[in-house]
Amino acid sequence: MADADGEHTETLIGDAEIIERVKAGDNAAYGTLYERHAGAARGLARQLLRGEAEVEDAVAEAFTKVLSVIQRGGGPSDAFRPYLLTAVRNAAYDRGRGDRRQVVTDDMESYDSGEPFVDPALEGLERSLIARAFLSLPERWQSVLWHTEIEGSSPRRRPPSSG
Repeated sequence: MADADGEHTETLIGDAEIIERVKAGDNAAYGTLYERHAGAARGLARQLLRGEAEVEDAVAEAFTKVLSVIQRGGGPSDAFRPYLLTAVRNAAYDRGRGDRRQVVTDDMESYDSGEPFVDPALEGLERSLIARAFLSLPERWQSVLWHTEIEGSSPRRRPPSSG
């Protein structure tokens, strides 16, 4: 805020007034609430989550949800911090529920039958590439490859020529 001389003075206004400004459409005022309460939000998130990235995500999610609620005319009217911390706790719990759905195990057989996935599009491409490669071989090599790989014959060595 500027005083009569044009100098900025820091007037401390309460959370309730800032919330009213946000409800009236002044989204920039929400930055003040963020500056005031982000430390407390991170502190709570650190107690509930592992890893700084998870903490930051939960805090950002909570602030975003609270802003959305306030913009729609709901949310807190004066007790911003408790409302925000509840949103942080909910965001952290939501992340925790997602972690519980992930099962870490060494027993892959119970989750994966071992049947390889065959993509029909790639299978057709692979066949055509193999066929082209096979046809590019000299006829003698094609014959050897056919007999060893397709018919299962064992390759025989030619006896050394005498001479």
